[in-house]
Amino acid sequence: MKKKLPLSLCIAAVLLLAVSQLRGRVIGTVQGAEMEQIVVDGVTYVQNNDTGFSSIDRGRFLGRATAGDITFRLYSVKGDAEGKYLFRLWEWEGAFYERQD
Repeated sequence: MKKKLPLSLCIAAVLLLAVSQLRGRVIGTVQGAEMEQIVVDGVTYVQNNDTGFSSIDRGRFLGRATAGDITFRLYSVKGDAEGKYLFRLWEWEGAFYERQD
């Protein structure tokens, strides 16, 4: 007979996973009056709403970026083989940023 995990243990595990993903280390800053730039390790990314990607292309979690007391989550972009784009997420609102060379 299979043993089932208590529901409270399952909920605690899911919450712990969610919190650990949201808390990732700070890797950059969001700048500009309209939050149009992100700087990560000295590399500037500029908001670009015409990338051909959609929020479904959000890749793996990279870390957080801050703008004062606001924290954003940064993700890679699926289908971006060159690592040219970032996806920024704040609550439910997301935006794409393109690396400036």
